[in-house]
Amino acid sequence: TPTGDFYGRVTFQDGQAVDSVEVRLETTDDISGQSLYFSGSGSTAKVDDTSLLSDNSLPVTLQAWIKPADVSSTTAQHIIYKRNMYDLGISAGKPYFSVGNAKISAAKALSNTQFTHLSGVYDKTGGKIYLYINDSLATSGNCSTAPNQSTYAVTLGESYKGNIDEVRIWNKALSSNEIATDYTRYLIGNESKLAAYYTFDYISSEAFYDQSYVGSNYNEHHGTLSGV
Repeated sequence: TPTGDFYGRVTFQDGQAVDSVEVRLETTDDISGQSLYFSGSGSTAKVDDTSLLSDNSLPVTLQAWIKPADVSSTTAQHIIYKRNMYDLGISAGKPYFSVGNAKISAAKALSNTQFTHLSGVYDKTGGKIYLYINDSLATSGNCSTAPNQSTYAVTLGESYKGNIDEVRIWNKALSSNEIATDYTRYLIGNESKLAAYYTFDYISSEAFYDQSYVGSNYNEHHGTLSGV
């Protein structure tokens, strides 16, 4: 997972700087990562530490790349789920995000042939929730009341059939610019307010590992796999 910073100038032939340049570095090697595949009922990934997402005084952003295998079922398929508090998922193929009793849903179903990025944002200060698909805002809604605190563990892929990858859990409300900038790239792991980061490239048959850290201390929100 190479990371780094680019420094320099991109100019026209007359020397004038080009505005809003995006630079991408691409490998010619065959580098592939891993995702988790969930088969539906009884197939879950469960975070061991129940304190993750338990503080209802904080803003929250939940993010994941998904490729659903079942876009017809009207049963809720939970991508990132803290029961009674936060739920980013799909139903009938349409993404939704709920915080407590407040819920918003996208108008269109996702493709079952390609990966799509979802971001659910809870702006506690503004009393709003947002749902992004890739880098575009799909829908938003009001959320004036914080959810009740919960001692349930965070689960990934509960009642879900399909692939999940690059799960990120933040104790902040990411802006649209932050989502657009970072959703297609790897993180380092020490980004501000990043509570948990799962790439699933480093897993065992029964466990997955949190790669987020602050300073020299890892957050260690590791988890257990079941039927995944």
